[in-house]
Amino acid sequence: MQEENLEPAIEQEVEQELESVEQPEQEAESVEPEPPKPTGYIDYNVLPEDVRETVKMRVDGDFRKLKESERKQKEYEQKLKEYEEKLAEFQKPKEVAPPDPEDAYIDPDKFKAQYDAHQDYLKSQTEWQVKEQLKQQQEAERERQAAQERQQNFLKKTDSAGISQHELGYAASVVAPQVTPELESYILDHEFGPQLLVQLGKNPMELQEIASLNPIQAGVKLEAMAKAFKPTKKTSAPPPDDPIQGSGVGIDDYPALKGSKIL
Repeated sequence: MQEENLEPAIEQEVEQELESVEQPEQEAESVEPEPPKPTGYIDYNVLPEDVRETVKMRVDGDFRKLKESERKQKEYEQKLKEYEEKLAEFQKPKEVAPPDPEDAYIDPDKFKAQYDAHQDYLKSQTEWQVKEQLKQQQEAERERQAAQERQQNFLKKTDSAGISQHELGYAASVVAPQVTPELESYILDHEFGPQLLVQLGKNPMELQEIASLNPIQAGVKLEAMAKAFKPTKKTSAPPPDDPIQGSGVGIDDYPALKGSKIL
């Protein structure tokens, strides 16, 4: 009788041991969910086959190289700026206090020496300030010329594409406030930049979609759009020595363009 009472308890204990042994196997067989794809992941398979390889080569090649080159250029410019600031601070004349008026009666020689030293300091300080102002003006002029050259190239592409300047101005006024400066620069330097700009200006939904993407995804989207455009014939655009004088449109026509690099 006592043995019969023990059997259910023994069976229950055996079942528990078996469950404890089987449980790890069940856990091992369970499939863990795939981790979320990182930001910037590109699934090229969703692109049309006729543009897939072109887009992949552009994004994985030129685009990434461009971004790496821009990053290195920014680092170099930042280090150069820090060096120039340190050099300017080092070259800045050391301040010399004016003489004590009482020394004119107590110690005339000391007064004269301090007075001469202070005058030399004032002269050196003035010369240093003039040089710094000239340096800043030269740097600002270089930046202005570089920006103007990019805009002239963009306007030449606009002319070649048969896009009117006012059509371009309207598109820029729609697109510029929506996109980042980085994406604006990408459009500005693109072979089909004017066409891309006009198309985005005419398609608000497409513009919002691109504006919401990260730089790599936006580059993929723009390259897919650019496949629809054909190379334009070269026109008799003015040579670099005789650049186009302005775009014909600007802030007065389109206030939204304030701060834009395009026009």
